[in-house]
Amino acid sequence: MKSTDLRNLFSLRAPTSALYAGVLMGCLSLGVGCSDDSDAGAKEGESCTVGKDCQQGLVCRDQVCVTPTTGSNNNSPDATTNNDGGGEGEVVTADDYYISYIRENKTASTKYLHVRSTADGTDYQLGDADHPCDRGCWLTEDMKYYAWAEIDPNAPQGLNLFAVEVENFELQGAGTQVATGVTSISAAGNGLTYNKGGTSYFLSLGAGGSEREIAMVGGGEDSLAGGWHVDPDADVAFAFTPTLDTLELKVGAFTSAALESVYTLNGVNYAGGAGSYYGSTMPTAVSPDGKLLAFVVNAPNDYQECETAADCSGPVKVCGANNFCSVIELTAHFLDLDNLATLGEECASDSDCGGVHQCYQPGGESVSECIPARVPVGLSDTPYQRAVPGDTPRSGCDLSADDPTYHYTKFDGPVSFDNSGNLYGVARRDCTSEGMVGDSDIIKINPRAKDFSVVWGNPDTGFDANLCWDEGNAMPDVTNCSPYILEALVSPDGNDIAFAATNPNVDREQFAQQNYDLWRVLRNGKDHDWIGDLTISESVENIAVHPAP
Repeated sequence: MKSTDLRNLFSLRAPTSALYAGVLMGCLSLGVGCSDDSDAGAKEGESCTVGKDCQQGLVCRDQVCVTPTTGSNNNSPDATTNNDGGGEGEVVTADDYYISYIRENKTASTKYLHVRSTADGTDYQLGDADHPCDRGCWLTEDMKYYAWAEIDPNAPQGLNLFAVEVENFELQGAGTQVATGVTSISAAGNGLTYNKGGTSYFLSLGAGGSEREIAMVGGGEDSLAGGWHVDPDADVAFAFTPTLDTLELKVGAFTSAALESVYTLNGVNYAGGAGSYYGSTMPTAVSPDGKLLAFVVNAPNDYQECETAADCSGPVKVCGANNFCSVIELTAHFLDLDNLATLGEECASDSDCGGVHQCYQPGGESVSECIPARVPVGLSDTPYQRAVPGDTPRSGCDLSADDPTYHYTKFDGPVSFDNSGNLYGVARRDCTSEGMVGDSDIIKINPRAKDFSVVWGNPDTGFDANLCWDEGNAMPDVTNCSPYILEALVSPDGNDIAFAATNPNVDREQFAQQNYDLWRVLRNGKDHDWIGDLTISESVENIAVHPAP
């Protein structure tokens, strides 16, 4: 098996509580303090793989320990040249920002919200026993308000929502109740959004704060419960309404009360489905300039006309009810908000559709039409699909085992954009039956080229089971990747990616997919750095990014 290059990591492995207690008692019994004056890390100018290899105060850049720099100075030693999608010789530098996250202590059974500065690594705990995260907690984008939910004794299906002002990373008092009987809560810009009684709302916080309706999402006689997404900064509101076979998309300005139906995805052609292909939640993001909206679904995509399954290609050969080849795929769809009027119109080429929209041309006698850009990224393990008519339904892991174009089986979100309109998220091949260590990658989806590539993780040229896990030492090898990545978000300036991935301190593969810590990497995949300091009894989830005040 492949050996690790992180030899210094052994000296940095977090001790178990018993070992830590023994060390502490040893210091006390000798009548001396345990000094940390001797820093065993690499000095400035010495080689490293991640930040933890370096002495305190230094960061690892291009495998060398250096003093961190701040700002967007392109002459900075932290700058990295990127020739992928950003112009020849583009220099990528990341401004300082903050990462909020829920920190779970598995030993104490607590979950509290923390905020970490990427400038100096300072970590602030905002939540406590009186402001818990057991039912969810959130920090507004400007970090001025902290909110948390508690069970509503009068409405078992809903939660009571509370908020408190934050100053200098400290909660200002006990907080007040701001909403009752709500579900599906999330932070949106400098406010909160939630479902109450089948209607989605946005709540602004602070002086003069108010609640206003976004869209009806509760469902009706012919529809299921839908969902919504709001981006106050980009002035975009989005709602979607599913039925068993369709997903209606509605878009409008966040500052306006009216959303208009712009397109409906239709999966009715796919034969053999049970239940709805669509649901009330799906990863959604809006580009910073408000021009693109992306969402991810696991639903049928139609391709060329067919008479029989023999006319179709790929691991699933289904000629659907309307005589189009069809397959259920994990797909990122993109709406070009400046070209919504072209959707559903006839076309001869992509140029007729405007922006990133594409001309769907099934061939034969069928009419070609403009559709949202779509980029399939994998084949979900479920629902099972038939490789050919009459075959026994098989899992996505089985169907895609020998097809690299369908390598991933999960793409759950969150997702986010950089400033060039590329979408980022975590894609995974989650196939326990294959007996492999996890394969998780941060990928970049280009809606103009209709393709995707690995930013950081196992290379997209082929999965290497030994690349991220050192079997001999039973520990992660994070030189090039991490065995498990939970979630990732692009930083506020669009140049860095904050993500939660396996804590390198773990010493068993089962813990590698249970214990996550904070990481960061430039959007071109350079200068990855483990910036967390959690023990193996702690884990990170629900990260969010915030610009420095």
